Amino acid sequence: MAEELTLICCECRAELKESEVFEFHGPWSFACEKCVRKYYKDRPSEIEFELRSRRENAVASLRRNRKDFEKQAARK
Repeated sequence: MAEELTLICCECRAELKESEVFEFHGPWSFACEKCVRKYYKDRPSEIEFELRSRRENAVASLRRNRKDFEKQAARK
């Protein structure tokens, strides 16, 4: 099994484990839960739906592009 990736939140620049990321601003950008919640703070009825769908999108993106993310992580 592959090692868990460490990614950076595109909003607050915090280091995140692969299991903590949410897709944000496209399939190659990720954010932490705190930043996603902050983004949707004015639309509380949408928060839970967005968290769920952005997490599913992040998992799919990581699975689909894993080799590219590993190469990118190795360069840093």
